Amino acid sequence: MYNEAYAIVSKDFIGKEVSIKEFGKDVSGLYIYDSIYPYPLDKNDSSNFYKNILSEKDEIKPLRKDEDLKELSGKNMNSNWEMNAQFKTVFKTVVQYQGIPNGPLNAAIFSEIKDNQLRIDVVPFFQGSPKYCGSIAKYYFKFDKAKIIENKKWTDHYECW
Repeated sequence: MYNEAYAIVSKDFIGKEVSIKEFGKDVSGLYIYDSIYPYPLDKNDSSNFYKNILSEKDEIKPLRKDEDLKELSGKNMNSNWEMNAQFKTVFKTVVQYQGIPNGPLNAAIFSEIKDNQLRIDVVPFFQGSPKYCGSIAKYYFKFDKAKIIENKKWTDHYECW
């Protein structure tokens, strides 16, 4: 279920050829957090999945580790990413590279929603706990067993704090 959703989402972000053309090296792909994050909806309003995942919270804490997601993360890790490089950080923990990027440009945060539903939020890469700042691409998937039967995409905008 995660593989199919990731394949759809990753097509919307910088690919290998564009990355090499723009930056002179491959920094393509999305960094995947190998944790499932809590149900992103207001528990009192389960009908509306367009709620902000971070309404008034400063950060989100992982719900649990997931082996399938960890495997997907490892499989899609770009060997060209320099994850231990020095980053310039802005907006608390959101990363802004100086010059040519040396790591992933975006991170995918997987959130489980009840009844075989999944949400993936793609945020500019950050260090530490997820922080939302600027425009965030959001994806919603509904599954029937392992097959996607519904998917939607939208963008939310957040003020940087």
